[in-house]
Amino acid sequence: PLSRSRCAPPSPLFAVESILPGASHSHVSSLRMVKGEEPPLPRDGQKEEVGISLDGMMVWVEDGWHEVKVGSCFTFGPNRQGEGEAKEVGYWAWYGEVEECRQTMWWYAHHRGLGLEGKAVVIGDGASWIDGFVATYCPGGVRIADWYHAVERLWALGKEAYGEEAEQWVEEMKRHLWEGRVEEVVIGCETALAAGEGRREEIARTANYFRFPDGPGTNMGLLSTR
Repeated sequence: PLSRSRCAPPSPLFAVESILPGASHSHVSSLRMVKGEEPPLPRDGQKEEVGISLDGMMVWVEDGWHEVKVGSCFTFGPNRQGEGEAKEVGYWAWYGEVEECRQTMWWYAHHRGLGLEGKAVVIGDGASWIDGFVATYCPGGVRIADWYHAVERLWALGKEAYGEEAEQWVEEMKRHLWEGRVEEVVIGCETALAAGEGRREEIARTANYFRFPDGPGTNMGLLSTR
């Protein structure tokens, strides 16, 4: 069975002091080492921009199924076709308390080049624990809803609102989403909410995923916009 000692990186060396939403990540005074020392430079050198992808997965751990937080850090660069892609990808996993997970993820990202000056580009599904990581540790970063989870939400809403006729609506919303027309997706979700019968609470929750700022949060972007 999986245990903490087999999946967690070393404990973070930093303690966080009142980082307010919207504060600049470059404010060294907002972070300090536990011993009061200045933070070290990133192990891999300071990067201008670092990508962070986060998600959760169910794993059998000792006494049953538990969620393990998983993530990756990467840089951005062109592939052979000149298109942007993830480079120098490193992976990480954590089983334990959520806040310890967030701290350790930040420490790993810091070492990979985020440092105190880099901009974090965080990709996730909009889960509250990921939003909490961004709000506390990367308040000046960019938040991106990954394509898979965004489309999954559209299908869930479409099926609840339109039943067997959901496919046409979902495909239309996907086109808007892919081309960066998020406001059209929000309008489409509100229309579906009005059309839905019965399980309106679930439909409303899915619609809120794409709303601003009541969805995943301010600065939330979409994969198609980068």
